[in-house]
Amino acid sequence: MSRLLIAAAAAATALFAAGALAQAQGALKTFTDSQNRFTFQYPASLPVDVVARPNQPVNVLVGAADYECQIFVVDRPELAAASPEAFVRGYSTALAPEVWKRSMDGFALYNRQGTVSASSVDTTAFWPVQRAEVRNDASKPVVAAMHARPGLDVWHFCTSFDNGDHTAVFNQIVSSFAGPNDAVLKAQAEAAAAARAAASAAAAAPPPPEKGSSGRGRRKD
Repeated sequence: MSRLLIAAAAAATALFAAGALAQAQGALKTFTDSQNRFTFQYPASLPVDVVARPNQPVNVLVGAADYECQIFVVDRPELAAASPEAFVRGYSTALAPEVWKRSMDGFALYNRQGTVSASSVDTTAFWPVQRAEVRNDASKPVVAAMHARPGLDVWHFCTSFDNGDHTAVFNQIVSSFAGPNDAVLKAQAEAAAAARAAASAAAAAPPPPEKGSSGRGRRKD
């Protein structure tokens, strides 16, 4: 075999190995809640630890030594029976920064010294996503988000401990959140909205003319 062919083969092998390594680093796993209430995807290289204590929110910890996402699952039984349409409408307003601060401190995050400078809500998709601008007790930025489903609030707080930018990993975890009945609940909400719109349109329409009436006045003799 000529040196040119040997070099070409070596280059191809190196490219294949590099591609395989990149693919392995980008591989994702799916986390499924033990009660099948939600799922999300995360890099396969990261460990996951679930901490469940009596009378405390379940804490799902995803991360490595340099960065982590802490996810807290809060039961909301008073909203479990809410209609999907009403539920989405109720969560389409941004939570106040004070609510974020109270929740963070309730989860005992950042030595209860984290700060919240602003909050917002993303309603581009059917299910609203609450967001906040948060910094931890070391003044490092935190990717903070909250997903809600009937009967459930799921809070995400993702932090870097080094100087690296792990925002893409954090956003992957947050944006991949899904509930097992999302499609069904969305269809129910859309059907209810359509029915309400049709009823409103019917109520606003002018009444039909009375039967046998031409709409003209009688001729006087």
